[in-house]
Amino acid sequence: MEIVRLIICDRDTALEVGREVLEQTNEVEDETERLDLLNLITTVLSYKFADLSREAMEQMFGLDEYCGNKKTISLHLIIPILI
Repeated sequence: MEIVRLIICDRDTALEVGREVLEQTNEVEDETERLDLLNLITTVLSYKFADLSREAMEQMFGLDEYCGNKKTISLHLIIPILI
């Protein structure tokens, strides 16, 4: 449900909601499902913050902790397409 909130919220609210949603992915035990959620979340964030660099987004949302694992989605795959 929070992902829907992230999709429809304005850019100002997206910063807070994005962090909340990313934090909730830690509760997902199934690695495949967790990666799918991270992929969806980072895609939504990349559209909301299309004017930011990949590095700025990673820093803003603390994505380095989610993207550090080899099995975890990396913004390196998504953001270059959009910027």
